[in-house]
Amino acid sequence: MLNSEIIKNIIKNNFSILENFSYKYRVQNQKIWKYFLEKKSFSLVEYSNQELNYQSLYRYEKKFLDHELSFIALHEGKPLGIFPLTFTKINDKYELSTHGSPIYAPIFVDDIAKETEDILVNAYLKICKSILKKIQVKKWVSSENYMDKKIISSWHEILKQQNSKIYILKEGFIDLSKSDEKIEQHLRKKKILIDINKAKKLWRTEIKHKLDLDEWIKFKNLHIEVSGKQTRSDKTWLSQFNDISNNEAFAIFLFDKNKIIGGALYRYTNSVALYAIGAYDRSLYPKPISHLAHFLAIKELKKLKLKWLKMGGIPILNDYENPNDKIISIGLFKKKFCTDFFNKYIFENYID
Repeated sequence: MLNSEIIKNIIKNNFSILENFSYKYRVQNQKIWKYFLEKKSFSLVEYSNQELNYQSLYRYEKKFLDHELSFIALHEGKPLGIFPLTFTKINDKYELSTHGSPIYAPIFVDDIAKETEDILVNAYLKICKSILKKIQVKKWVSSENYMDKKIISSWHEILKQQNSKIYILKEGFIDLSKSDEKIEQHLRKKKILIDINKAKKLWRTEIKHKLDLDEWIKFKNLHIEVSGKQTRSDKTWLSQFNDISNNEAFAIFLFDKNKIIGGALYRYTNSVALYAIGAYDRSLYPKPISHLAHFLAIKELKKLKLKWLKMGGIPILNDYENPNDKIISIGLFKKKFCTDFFNKYIFENYID
């Protein structure tokens, strides 16, 4: 019977032939993983321990049998790259992904030599293909964000040479290095600043880097009310509460007098923040609510000296996986806030 130990042996065997290279699994070495990301000039929240741990918990409670195999590659004991990878059993079939998403491209230290990067990418691709053959899966999908890359990465280059089918998506970001005046000019041009100023007069706000559990539960209950049901478990909500307590996220709440009518959570690394979750009282529409949460988040993140706020994907009709009208509409709203757009590449691959 196929299990994670068989898959781990594939990783072990492929690293054993690399001279002076070793590896460590993320789950047992989260301090090293965190250290690696903190040393980079740019690191996306998606690669962070808190995000990967959250996705692992979320999928476990959705009954996915994930075995996380994410590992750190080291050369003579020095971390050089990280590789987010998950092996999953779904009924009688198997999947290779990053907690259900297309496999995240590996990322490396800023000063890695091109030759070393090529060695590690080829080793990783060999590992992935060996696992796929073992689990008898021919199609696999990976993704790579390009906002911090000035040249095509080895991952992109080698997959392109191997005739991967490539899709290009857009992701929206807010450049936090811009002055308050420049950002407000942008929001005025997009006709959002009017709604922000309206919201300032309507609602009381609180920015929470620390909060009591009962405050978080009130936000959770608002999310349930807006969604019409509880969409995920209490443990995942507690995980996000802990992110705030651990200085890895903060929340913004909006109140009509003393009643919570909106809120948002923003996770962050040393350089990039991610708009992770929001809930807003729909009975108050078309009065603006979320507009003010995002505006306050921009101000707060600038104080923290972060570089970017990621608002998320900006899909269009006929994009990869055919987004529905609701997802496209949400993307159009986020787009109004964004100052910059970067490519996200999806690589669809087949093995013989």
